[in-house]
Amino acid sequence: MDLPRRAKHRSSTLKMLNLPSKKNLTPTKKKLYKQISILQRKLSYERKRVQTLKSRLLTAEKTFSTFMGNSKNFRHPVVSHFLRCQLRNAKKHPKGFRFTLDEKLMALALCKRSGKGYKCLSQLFALPSRKTLTTILNKIPINPGINAMLFNHLQDTCKLLKAEHKHCILTFDEMTLEAALHWNTAHDIVEGFVDNGFE
Repeated sequence: MDLPRRAKHRSSTLKMLNLPSKKNLTPTKKKLYKQISILQRKLSYERKRVQTLKSRLLTAEKTFSTFMGNSKNFRHPVVSHFLRCQLRNAKKHPKGFRFTLDEKLMALALCKRSGKGYKCLSQLFALPSRKTLTTILNKIPINPGINAMLFNHLQDTCKLLKAEHKHCILTFDEMTLEAALHWNTAHDIVEGFVDNGFE
């Protein structure tokens, strides 16, 4: 018993050329047809690949948005700032790193706690360079005598402490000084003359 044969469907290329089948093609055209078929398969594969990547990218963006939204609930806001800083500078060259003032101040606090520790962290994370931190320090006006700004900061900090934590001792440490004159290029003044902050 003869089974009915399925009708052969022409390829899209043959339809575009308005040809019934490959039998009508010359040898040269057959070679071109073969190359076109290969390129069409590659194009179809790349289109599917692009769609897959778009889907993965959309999923990643949603995950990232959810993560950054939840980062506000961290115990300390510094953690959120640090994560945002690392994600922002992840694919940049070290010379292209950019930091906000809060991020620089956070890095300065880490550096003052432990210079060696900060050097180690700088090799693992995107952090401001020592030169950047020194530039920030040079912008802070520090003159001889009692620093009112420092005491105001201590006063504001003490307001947040519990009553039992407010009992403390304020001590002034000594330091060795040698007679010398130094020209401060940032403020264009000569430092080293006797100055107790009052006269």
